[in-house]
Amino acid sequence: MGTSAVDAFFVQQSVIRCLIWATIYPLSVATSIQLRAYLKTGHPDKCSSLVWLSFLQSSLFGGLFGLAFYVGQEYVWYWFTTNPNILHRCGDSAPYTAASVVCYAWVIWAHGILRGFGDISSFVMLVFLANWVIGCPLGVYLGIFSRPVYNLTGYWIAWVTSGGLAAVSLVTYCLFMISWKRKHAKMVHRHQQEPLSTTSNPLQR
Repeated sequence: MGTSAVDAFFVQQSVIRCLIWATIYPLSVATSIQLRAYLKTGHPDKCSSLVWLSFLQSSLFGGLFGLAFYVGQEYVWYWFTTNPNILHRCGDSAPYTAASVVCYAWVIWAHGILRGFGDISSFVMLVFLANWVIGCPLGVYLGIFSRPVYNLTGYWIAWVTSGGLAAVSLVTYCLFMISWKRKHAKMVHRHQQEPLSTTSNPLQR
């Protein structure tokens, strides 16, 4: 497969991770803060529309980034490396890069939403199933045992497959499977169960 192919893969992954974490994650964290405010003030009916709006915004950012990586191909990566072999490899994998950007944007968006409610166990379980149960074996098979048919393309296929499964499952969970009225009821019940000594004096909260 060659070192240039591996270097290209890790250069692309590093850039994608930094870009998504710097843009999508703050958006999802801000959304989770507003969701908690809605639940505390007794407006769970506003939560669903807010989550949809945040999801569409993150999808817009992810789509624009993916389009830039696909259209720019070698030229985008020139900002991060001047090795012609790595630039050529990056250009060849442009479709997979664009798809992985969208998938990763959805995953990080869901991470911020779920972490704001302490529901990180659902995120970890879905990502573990997609990446380690499906993606890792598929990547080993396509990238190692199927050589020289796939080579680096095999790793990209496995990466996009696992990322797509994680993204779709997490987005489905956040948009359709969370009951905001139930979360509001749990928050009210938890507040009522707090000891009087911790709720009466704000300095002790």
